[in-house]
Amino acid sequence: MKFITRSLFLICSILLLSLPGTGMDLQDPDSLLRVYRIQHADSAKVHTLHALFNWYLYNDPAKAKNYAAEQLQLSKDINYQKGIAQADYNFGVYYSNTNQIDSAKLFYQTALDIYRDLGHFESQGKVNYGLAILEYATGNYDQALQILDSNIYIFGTLLLDSLPLGGEFHLKGMVQSRKGNYRIALRETLTALKILEKSDDPLRLADSYNALAAIESYLENFEKSIDYNLQALKIYQAKNDKMFEAQALNDIGNSYYYLEDHTRAVDYLHKSLALSREMNSVDLEATALTNLGKTYTALRQYDLAIDNLLQSITLAEQSKNPIKVVEALNGLGKVYNAINEPERAITYFSSAIALSDSIGSKESLRTGYFNRSASYEKLHRYDRALQDNKRFASLSDTLLNTTKSKQIEELRAIFDMEKKEQEIALQKNEIALLGQKAKVSNLQKTMLIAGLISLSLFVGFAYYGLRQKIQRTRLEKEKTDADLAFKVKELTTHALHLAKKNETLEHLKQTALELKNAENGSQGYQQLIRTINSDLQDDKGWNNFSRYFEEVHKDFNATVANKYPDVTPNEYRLMALIKMNLSSKEIAIILNISIPGIKKARQRLRKKMNLQTEESLENAVLSI
Repeated sequence: MKFITRSLFLICSILLLSLPGTGMDLQDPDSLLRVYRIQHADSAKVHTLHALFNWYLYNDPAKAKNYAAEQLQLSKDINYQKGIAQADYNFGVYYSNTNQIDSAKLFYQTALDIYRDLGHFESQGKVNYGLAILEYATGNYDQALQILDSNIYIFGTLLLDSLPLGGEFHLKGMVQSRKGNYRIALRETLTALKILEKSDDPLRLADSYNALAAIESYLENFEKSIDYNLQALKIYQAKNDKMFEAQALNDIGNSYYYLEDHTRAVDYLHKSLALSREMNSVDLEATALTNLGKTYTALRQYDLAIDNLLQSITLAEQSKNPIKVVEALNGLGKVYNAINEPERAITYFSSAIALSDSIGSKESLRTGYFNRSASYEKLHRYDRALQDNKRFASLSDTLLNTTKSKQIEELRAIFDMEKKEQEIALQKNEIALLGQKAKVSNLQKTMLIAGLISLSLFVGFAYYGLRQKIQRTRLEKEKTDADLAFKVKELTTHALHLAKKNETLEHLKQTALELKNAENGSQGYQQLIRTINSDLQDDKGWNNFSRYFEEVHKDFNATVANKYPDVTPNEYRLMALIKMNLSSKEIAIILNISIPGIKKARQRLRKKMNLQTEESLENAVLSI
């Protein structure tokens, strides 16, 4: 498998480096330890422990975990909520890297709850991104895309680019690749590259190289892919990032396999395997074992191939990674086909097909049908072979149609063209600026020669006045931008408050109903239920929400009333929440109606907006 684990690790590291509150840049560990030993037990020491965790995460994970534990305990001792959330997040990253998915989700969720209470929107976005990585790793692709799209909208649009979103687009590309949507995957990856190219950070530069390597690999340009991976490898070795080094070695070995240079492939893959075991990365170890298994199959060293693939299945099942299980199952089936044991091969291929179908992996499903067809053919069961071959052909038409390469090349050409146009525009601006400077210089000389001292004074005063006006305009714009950002945060906070209030009241109502039934209809509980129902239907909160919303989305209400006069107040509320890109579950809690009720309300709204079946309600509302 190409460019998966490495990307997830690097994304996590970028998030760690950019989380607010570190209080320092990543230094060498000796400097950090000197500071750590003389610090008092306060928030500054918490941030030093955070930096130490960052330093050791990818070269000594066990030591990193110890620093996270000390960070968590100290933060609790001094009741430093931000430090507690930060430590919980660090544990989430550690468990994600070691493929302990359930533990990672638990710590991420704990961190997310604290950041929500603190109102730290950017940190919430980063934790959400960690959760998206876990959804991707476990095959929940649609859920991962939903989280990423939400982050991109909220933090790239509503909060005025407060987060670097290259990672979001990068992971979206990886998810779309897994779903077999290669054209969309490349578009997202190119968007990520545009963002990452603006960074001078060596690790992000390495990430860009690996992104290019992945694209060239999809295009089957394996020599170019290796070149990019080697450039990334140098950076990881220089930075002592053994985890990333192991993944880069794996990717290079995999490319050599496809180039049929199996000796080099085995060499790089064994180096990757050794580092993976040193770093205790179960997922990456399983990947290297699978790639070694298929390489040994090509070398006809079947006993070694079977041994590596069986080890890979055990590790992949341990890390709950179904995609890696499928890859190893298909690899084993190929080995048994090669040694002329097709019935045993069919057992493995059938397991791979069933698992691929359950997680919606079209590419893996296609591979399974193709391989099993060959097994049936060896058994002279041509009817079953033909059936599997037809399924393979159908999936091939979907995934690998004849226009795939043309579309990818077209997108690459567009990307290159846009870069060139940007460079030309920049050059034109520089030339124009030089021309303006030359004109100013000539004018000054003419004025000196002519002796027009008075005119010079006039120009000087005019220039001063212009500068003052520009300064006032800039300050006014900064104030307006700051006001808008504050209003956006107020709006988001108010929406979350409505959701939390309604959720709490609904829970209290259910509890009161249960107590009422248990105590034979007590009048006191009935009065409590009526009070809760009154609070749930209270419009005061909505009036405040509408005021904040109109300040952020000016004229939205008037535009809706003008274009869709039949929209009711409740439908306007639904449109406002859709405009904020909230999920159906969040909208249901805020509006105090069920999920089926939301679906019916959306259908009624679509009719009033005269939307066709293929038109998106979200796009229509967002365009207002």
